[in-house]
Order: sequence, then structure tokens, then C-alpha cells
Amino acid sequence: MRFSTIAALILLALASRASAQSQVTISIQPDVIRSLTVQLATSATYYDLGPMSPGNLISGTTPYVVTNNGNVSESFVLQISSETDPNPGPGIAAPGFPWTGVDAVTTSGALSALRDRYQMFAQFSATSATPSAVPENDQYLVTHSGRTATLIRFASVSENGGAVSAVPGSNGRGLYFYVRGGGYSTTNSQKRIGITISGQ
Repeated sequence: MRFSTIAALILLALASRASAQSQVTISIQPDVIRSLTVQLATSATYYDLGPMSPGNLISGTTPYVVTNNGNVSESFVLQISSETDPNPGPGIAAPGFPWTGVDAVTTSGALSALRDRYQMFAQFSATSATPSAVPENDQYLVTHSGRTATLIRFASVSENGGAVSAVPGSNGRGLYFYVRGGGYSTTNSQKRIGITISGQ
């Protein structure tokens, strides 16, 4: 009887010792810098594409330069963030009739039947190279919900995606925009399209 009691006490002591733990905490502060700048290669602050006939495709000839100033690679995200008509035509009260972007690829023929609509396309290239004309397909379409550049999406055809896939820190890329307008417009006053460019 006494032996059984001692044995039980020993087993309890061993079980208690086996469950003893100690914990250390290691703290790490990653030295990650995320910074992005966007500016036109000229002193202008925005693309002025000039007059555009309804249904036509027009493009800027000078790129925006998007620079990753951080120390980690970034993939660029393009998103339509504003659509305004800052200078409405005669007899039309502000804000006028802004055009609305089409978020699904529409053939130029179908787009020509729409009023106050447009399609925005974009492609990245090296800052020193002007890309060939953008193919008007889904891979180059800029939308209101935002789309991330990949090896294929928004990539210059001539560079096979090298211009936009995980751009390293301290590197820049040229960014070109293309706009195709619908076939009809309520006014001939100026239209402005705001694009947000971010990194992820």
C-alpha cells in the first residue's frame, strides 16, 4: 500500500517535470522601403491628347515614367479613378458630361455605337523605348476595379513582359496610354480621365 503511494507520487513528479516549458521571443524589424513616383518625361503634369474624332484611337507620344524608389520589387497596378468634364460646353452647366470607361473589351465597331463612352489601354516599356501600337485586347485594358501588370498584362509586345514583371527597386518604366472614344459624344468639351498607379 505504501509502495503504491510512493510510485504514484513519483509518476506525478515526472509528469510535471516533463511538461515544463520556456519561451523566448525574437523580434525582427524588416528594412522594407516602398515608394513609387510617377511623372511625365516632359514638364507637363498630364497627357493632353488633343482633339479626337468619335470612334478613333489616339495615344500619347511621351511616356509617364513610373519609378520604384523602394528596395523591394513591385508590380504596378493601374486603375481608372476619376472621370470629369472640367470645361463643359456653351450652355451646359458643370460638371458637364464626363465619358465613362468600358470595363470589358468591346470591338471598335460596337464602341462606335455608344455615346459618351471610351476604352483605355496602356502598356509599359523601357524608359528609352517607344513601344509599338498597343493591341486592343483584354490584356491592355485599364478598368475601374484596377488590374495588376504581369508578364503578359500591360507588357510591351516588343519586350515580352520584361518591362513590368516585378520591377526591382531603383528602376523605372515608361508607361503609355491609348484611348478609343465611342461613336457619339454629348458635347465637344474637354474630358479628363484620372488613373491611379500603385505598387504591390
